[in-house]
Amino acid sequence: MRDDELLAIYGATRQLAEGMTARDAELKQSTAALEATIAQVRQLPAMLGQQTSKYIAAGIREVVQEDFKQPIEKAVEGPIRSIEVAAYHAREAVEQIKREARFQTWTVFAFILALGMALGGGGAYFFFARQVAALNDRFDYLQHLLLALTPATADTHAPPKPTGKKPRQH
Repeated sequence: MRDDELLAIYGATRQLAEGMTARDAELKQSTAALEATIAQVRQLPAMLGQQTSKYIAAGIREVVQEDFKQPIEKAVEGPIRSIEVAAYHAREAVEQIKREARFQTWTVFAFILALGMALGGGGAYFFFARQVAALNDRFDYLQHLLLALTPATADTHAPPKPTGKKPRQH
């Protein structure tokens, strides 16, 4: 064989080897993809089982809820109704207490106001009456002094008339 033929065979072999390497890489990729798909297919029954279990559990739960819903609602209905009635009465009682407290507050305020006015009036009268009595006593004293200074009348032996009030001493 000649060198040219050997070179041609070598070139063809090399191309064939490169092609085989590329084919091998493609085959490895296809194999990896196929293995991933197989793994997913193997998980499919478990996933379907879980989904089915979820649907079955949801169905059972719904049936059980429907079966127990009516009796429970009827059993709870009476106590809830009595709680609502008690709450209504409690609100009414609180409103009544508020009204009474408001009335009592105004009553106490009016009583304190009237008591204050009475005490104020009484105190003012007491102090005013003391001042008027003191002024009256002074006027009586001055009147007595004026009468003592007036000239004597024909009857000088008669004592001056007592006025009934004696001057106070302070």
